[in-house]
Amino acid sequence: MFAERCGFAQNYLSDLERGKRNPTIVTLWELAQALEVTPIALLADDAEGEA
Repeated sequence: MFAERCGFAQNYLSDLERGKRNPTIVTLWELAQALEVTPIALLADDAEGEA
């Protein structure tokens, strides 16, 4: 389960996904580590690179 892997409560992650909370830089770092991506990848615009 992702919540266990990143160390955050499931409720907290749900609030992040719904825009009810704003993550700190440290939170972004921890989420990126759990997803095995860079923190920049979490912030990248989904439309970036589309023509």
